[in-house]
Amino acid sequence: ALKEMVDHSVEQLETVGQEKVGLPSMNAAERREIHVIISEDFPKYESFSEGEEPDRRVFLRRKTS
Repeated sequence: ALKEMVDHSVEQLETVGQEKVGLPSMNAAERREIHVIISEDFPKYESFSEGEEPDRRVFLRRKTS
């Protein structure tokens, strides 16, 4: 399910041209899995977390360099 969420979000970045896409709030283990998926499967993109627990979210964006 997390991989499908990442796939959909990357598709949004590519087709809609959004600067960044935010995923729903999730726990630390799920956020870590998202970071791993991005780093291994999507080299043109990066992930970062923002917010405070329990509403901390992962965002995806294109790498700038």
